[in-house]
Amino acid sequence: FSEARLAYLRSLEIEPAQPIGWAALASIDNALGDVVGYIQNYDRAMEFDRQDPELPGSVAWRLLTLDLVEEAQPYIEQVRTMAPGSTELRDLEMERAAARGDYLLLGRLARQMIIDDVPNRNGLYARAAGYCVEAALARGSLPEAMEFLNAEIPNFADPYREGVESKSALAREWVEFYLVDTYSAEEKAVVSRQFDDYNARFGEEATL
Repeated sequence: FSEARLAYLRSLEIEPAQPIGWAALASIDNALGDVVGYIQNYDRAMEFDRQDPELPGSVAWRLLTLDLVEEAQPYIEQVRTMAPGSTELRDLEMERAAARGDYLLLGRLARQMIIDDVPNRNGLYARAAGYCVEAALARGSLPEAMEFLNAEIPNFADPYREGVESKSALAREWVEFYLVDTYSAEEKAVVSRQFDDYNARFGEEATL
């Protein structure tokens, strides 16, 4: 990482107005566990590009993973200004609800993602399916949530067989992640075998 970081720094010394370069530095800082450097370098990137919602969206996402909801809020608002109603904004709002433990809102936002059949970019569709279950477990409404997922996600009951879109299988994997603590040892073994078989057939594409 150090050599790559130095190369980007030299490039930015010559031409600082490179949002991609600052974002690349931020990614290196993130990999090194330097959250402050990550945010500072993304802030520099945003100085030179005030049109790309992915820049503030990336910072908001990272802060939400640390449960720093209030700190994430200004960046979420930047995304809202740049891309109102976008899938990226909706994703951040869902993650914010999860970080806050607002399970009523989380369930509503996650279900709408499934209904709208959003793309699975960055695992969005699969995460939404998982959050449907997390919210339902918290609110004591799991049977109704599973009925909803079975109705909305194609082949949700049997997503690991040949010919089924991987999006459905990935959604099921996220759901199982939240359900696993409710399973008996035998049920866990069955799910584990299903995952192993599916991942053996489809490789990294099938992983979360």
